Parts: sequence; C-alpha cells; structure tokens
Amino acid sequence: MCVKILVYDIPAVHGGALTVLKECYDFACTCKDIEWVFVVSVPDIVAHDHIAVYCVPEKTRKRANRILFEHTQLQRIIRRERCDYILSLVNVVIPGNKKKQVVYMHNAIPFSDISFSFQKDRALWMYKHIIGAMVRRSMKQCGAIIVQTKWIRDAIMERCGVPLNKFILCPPSLQGKTFPQYRDTAESRHRFIYPAGLSIYKNHKVILQAIRLLQAQGRRDFSVCFTANLTTNTLNGQSLESLPVEGIGLLPYTELLDRYAGSVLLFPSRLETFGLPMLEARRVGSMILASDKPFSREVLEGYGNAYFFHEDDAAHLADLMAQVMDGTLPYRPDQQVQQTVSGWESAISCLTQKTKN
Repeated sequence: MCVKILVYDIPAVHGGALTVLKECYDFACTCKDIEWVFVVSVPDIVAHDHIAVYCVPEKTRKRANRILFEHTQLQRIIRRERCDYILSLVNVVIPGNKKKQVVYMHNAIPFSDISFSFQKDRALWMYKHIIGAMVRRSMKQCGAIIVQTKWIRDAIMERCGVPLNKFILCPPSLQGKTFPQYRDTAESRHRFIYPAGLSIYKNHKVILQAIRLLQAQGRRDFSVCFTANLTTNTLNGQSLESLPVEGIGLLPYTELLDRYAGSVLLFPSRLETFGLPMLEARRVGSMILASDKPFSREVLEGYGNAYFFHEDDAAHLADLMAQVMDGTLPYRPDQQVQQTVSGWESAISCLTQKTKN
C-alpha cells in the first residue's frame, strides 16, 4: 500500500515560497511510489496519476479566510484522501487533526533579534510576536522540521529547545534550471541589482547611503536596479531625488537571471532564512556584495566572487562598489558554477521515518 502525503501551501504565489513549493512538486512528479495530495492556490501545480491537486480560489489566501479554510474544508480533504502524513510548507502545523506532521520552516522572523515597530511595521510586528508564537509552538508539536540552512536550525534549537535529531536539512537546489553565464565586462560592473521586496529588514537604506557617498566622490557612471515597484520618489523614508535608482517591479524568472548575467548582485539584507537570490547569482557566476550575516556566509561558502560588508556600513559598501567599477576587485571565472543536489529525496525519506518514532 502506497504512503500518501498531503502537501499544504496556499500562501505561496511568488519568490522563495513558490520556489520551495515547485521544488517539492518537481520531486513529487518523479516519486511515483508515493501518492501525493497538493492543496495550493497557484495553477502551476497540476495533477498526475499519483498526484491529486486541490487549487483553491485566490481569496482563500487572505489570513482570515485561510484560517477558516484550515479548520473546515482542509480537514474534509484530509479525511477524504486518507493521508498518512501532512507536509506543511507554511511554517506551522495544520490545526485540528492528529495526522503525523512535518513543517517546512522558512521564515526567520520569529527567531530573529530584530525589533519591529507596532506603529510603523505592524504586519512584521504581528508576525514576530503573534504568528511567531504559533510558529515556535509548532516547532515543538510537529514530528520533524525541514530547514534550509544550519543557522536557522541552530536558532530554532536555541529558541524552542528542540533536539538536533528532529531536523531535516533541505536547501533549495535549483535543479533542472538553465542559467546564463555572467559577463565580466565594464558595463556589467557598472550595473547593480537588488531583487527584494520593500520590507524594512531588506535594508535598501544602506544602498541609498552608499550611492550618495559615491556621488559625493564624483561618480555618476553607474545604476542600481530594485525589483520593487517604487510608486513614490521615496524609499523607506529616504528621497530618491537625483539617485541612479530604478524600480522595475517583479521580473519573469528568465529575465531576472539575464539581469544577474549582466549586473553585480547587491544583497544587504539583515534577515533571511536562506537568501535565494545569492544562490541564483552564484549559479550564474555573478559578482556578489552581501551583508556579513550567517545566512550569507552559509549560502556563499567557498564562492570566490562574493565579498562581504557589515549591513550598516554604507562606506564599506560604497568602497566595494567603487572597486568593482574600477576593476580592482578580482573576478574569478573558475568559481562560476556550483551544482547542488536536491534534498527532497532524503527529506521525504526522513519524513516517514522520523514521524513514526
């Protein structure tokens, strides 16, 4: 009799969350000795002989609607499908049932030391303190925890007191994707890109400060691209007047990779579970200027075209950007490609073993 696993991920619609869902689905397509049930809200996930798909309406993603769905319709799906295990990709256990559950934990906010203002950053404050309490409780309740990096594993162990043997390490692999090759030209070295949303912890501020320092030195020969929609002439309270900054919004994935191939990646984020753009840029072979944080060091370990700065040190970032543009920061072409192996096979194997204990 086949094992049946229900995969739940209604919130995933773009970015790293959607990458996680698609990598899980791609593995499921090849793993035909398991029956799968996907409960999602994107059309990218389609049914196969061994895969059933429930694609819910877009309105179900809203938190209040999602909570109602999880307590009603999702419970009926679980009973109807007679699933053996639940794989929750939403950082928390699914409430109201006694099935063995594994949680894929890929949001670092509940385990960070960053403070968020209730007045200015209410959604982040709520996630850290209210939803974060649910996440931390789920870490104790579930049968196993899938994580992308060792640093978040250690943070969860410290905050929640769960043992090491409860974790399954499964970093994104980007298997099956085709990557262009970085072009180390003068044009590429004068174009910078930061693919990130506008959350305060993404730290666009330090880039703007570095730009102003470069302009004060008389530099006008560079541009910075943000993959965010800049609807006003300010960003995180800072004016963009006279700055060589362009906000282009979300890009199709192939176009984003092409941008990596002709740009230098800036990644000053204060907080990430993994930091997928760094892996993508590494696979392209791009030059990368990243915040000196545990997640950056782990994702970029052994990569010779990565350079690090303190996330608040705009002067250091400006200096690195100047060295890139002047050609004094070396580029090592032999460091371009790092093939990574998907962790889903071992993760699913561990899922069924760990939850039986």
